Amino acid sequence: PSVVAFSLVIAGGIGNLVDRAIQGYVVDYIHMGVGFLRTGVFNVADVAISGGLLYLVCLQYRNPSAARAEAGEK
Repeated sequence: PSVVAFSLVIAGGIGNLVDRAIQGYVVDYIHMGVGFLRTGVFNVADVAISGGLLYLVCLQYRNPSAARAEAGEK
């Protein structure tokens, strides 16, 4: 399970890095909202990074002993 979370974080970071290297800036293209209520503008890579980190936090609090064992701690 943590492999998925780490993969999301790494893939999102690489996506933003590629945008920055090729275009000089990160392309933001999702602007969501309902009526007058609007969110910030973000991209899929940002969602992957945030989702991966949130998933890691959830895994840590759901089963802390398994998370420590997977990390190699005693």
